[in-house]
Amino acid sequence: MGAKEPDGNRSVPEGWRTGPAWRELDGRAARRRRVLHGVGVVAAVAVALVAMRPEWALSHLPGELKDRFASSSEDVEAASAPPCRPR
Repeated sequence: MGAKEPDGNRSVPEGWRTGPAWRELDGRAARRRRVLHGVGVVAAVAVALVAMRPEWALSHLPGELKDRFASSSEDVEAASAPPCRPR
């Protein structure tokens, strides 16, 4: 197996293992990865924005959704607020 054949008796062409991979011939996989990375970045930014400023995200919701989520967020804010000290 490890013995070298003379140059004239090669059964495979020179460089047969170094050609382009068949998956890289069309750019579809690369385009798909690029699009999925872009979608992931946009989703991560949206999640970070909602986590940092939920009132901004709630202000952009349409009518019924805004009312439903705004009332639940007000309940959370009221429950997490420190108690008032008596004078």
